[in-house]
Parts: sequence; structure tokens; C-alpha cells
Amino acid sequence: KCISSRHFDAAGTKTVQIMFPGDYNGILKADVHYLSLAREFSNIAEVLARFRDDSFRARMADETYDYILSAHTHAHRLRELRKNLDAT
Repeated sequence: KCISSRHFDAAGTKTVQIMFPGDYNGILKADVHYLSLAREFSNIAEVLARFRDDSFRARMADETYDYILSAHTHAHRLRELRKNLDAT
């Protein structure tokens, strides 16, 4: 799986996501930035219990939001692009 604007939209609105595990371009980490649901749904009870825990959910949402703002905004991407273009 790869990251898309919907992942950034969720992080920007402090919405915890439940997703299947994937690489997500090396940006989002399972059970750090999103709740990882096994493809065969074998951990659904655990995922839902964690999702229903208000303090856990708020902490994950806040940490993901801060992480995205610290290194993964349009400004960060443009600086990286400029750096790469200037290097050529």
C-alpha cells in the first residue's frame, strides 16, 4: 500500500485510521500512526478495543498529527524538490 492524500487528511483532522498493514511509502508505521487490522481480521477485537479507548485514540491522533506536521507537509516536499533540483 502507498500513502495518499486521504491519509494526510485524516492525520490533519486528528482522525485515527484503521488500516491493513503496509509500507505507506515508509511514512506511516503500523500501531504508531494507525491501528493495524490483520487482513484476515484475526485482531479485530483488539483493534476495536483500542479504538474505543478515548485516551489511547487521542494520544495516537495527536502524535500522528505532530509527526506529519514535523516532516511531511507540502513545504517539506517543496524544499526537498528544490534541494534535488539545485543539486543537478
